[in-house]
Amino acid sequence: MILSKTNYLLFRECPENTWLKINMPEVYSRNELSDFERMILETGIEVDELARKLFPGGFLIRGSFDMTKKLVEKREKVIYQPVFKTNKFKAICDILVYNEKADAYDLYEAKSTNSESEEKNKKKQNELYSYDIAFQVNVLKELNIPLNNIYLIRLNRDYVREEKLNVQELFKIEDFSENVNEVFG
Repeated sequence: MILSKTNYLLFRECPENTWLKINMPEVYSRNELSDFERMILETGIEVDELARKLFPGGFLIRGSFDMTKKLVEKREKVIYQPVFKTNKFKAICDILVYNEKADAYDLYEAKSTNSESEEKNKKKQNELYSYDIAFQVNVLKELNIPLNNIYLIRLNRDYVREEKLNVQELFKIEDFSENVNEVFG
């Protein structure tokens, strides 16, 4: 069995739900998503798509590990939704941007939250994001994908939209390398 990032994060939250999802998927998915849950998923997808505009001209991978491998080997400048798989793990990153100076990729994870949340919630949120991204980093390291910096893209709570959407101002990009490295100890 290959462990996905989604199942890993679910396990961290509730091991029983993970067992149920893996061993009895018909029971786990018996109830449909609520309108609220669907809205959260749709918002996440929309934010991810908008975050790609920060790095225009990239290649969108549609679930292909082989295509990801080819693009990484030729050091493609920007890759959206690259898929990485080992014998044990599978991870889909949001955005990889090749950094020529470092001869390595910068990893960007987009989230539909903002960085100005209440301190207690922010700490819990940052911990969740750190483990989320650390899972991806672990998979990439196992595959010998050179990584440079790790960034978290969040919504800028101070942004006020005018006529035209300005994605540069819509988002805040935070260097999250230290947070992720703390997970590895």
